[in-house]
Amino acid sequence: MYTTDSISGLCNFLKTTPENALKKMFVAGDFTDGHLRLILKVCRAAPEAEFMTYFNDEKLPQMFKLSPGEKKAQENFWPVCKKKFEQLGLIVVGKAA
Repeated sequence: MYTTDSISGLCNFLKTTPENALKKMFVAGDFTDGHLRLILKVCRAAPEAEFMTYFNDEKLPQMFKLSPGEKKAQENFWPVCKKKFEQLGLIVVGKAA
């Protein structure tokens, strides 16, 4: 599990950082442009508490349509995202959120 503070910080980071900067930082290897677009949709559409629930439960909201790239990214979405965020130090393993 990841700390509540790190998930909250990640949500705020995603909401406030320009998309081009996020793309340069994240898109490489398993983390595709589809992953980035999808995590931004989830983060921007949901309040922080709801985002934290989606993150911890590894679920996605059913409230928006997905592009073909996002549909493909959906198959392994949360494991790929969590791995990338952990590698970059944006989330830390700790006390259960």
